[in-house]
Amino acid sequence: MREWTGLTQEELAKELGYKNYHTVKQIEKGVNKFTFHTLLEILNNHDIEIIIQKNENKKH
Repeated sequence: MREWTGLTQEELAKELGYKNYHTVKQIEKGVNKFTFHTLLEILNNHDIEIIIQKNENKKH
């Protein structure tokens, strides 16, 4: 995510309202998780669009 935004851990933490960069660091390490809402917030703040579509070729 930070690669797309160009933010440092500290900058992203501040943008998301975290007290310091440690939370972002823990998310990147897989120790902590963030919500889908947080993902959308990051994408919206930086005009990043993702497209989700159903794979019609997948057999059930």
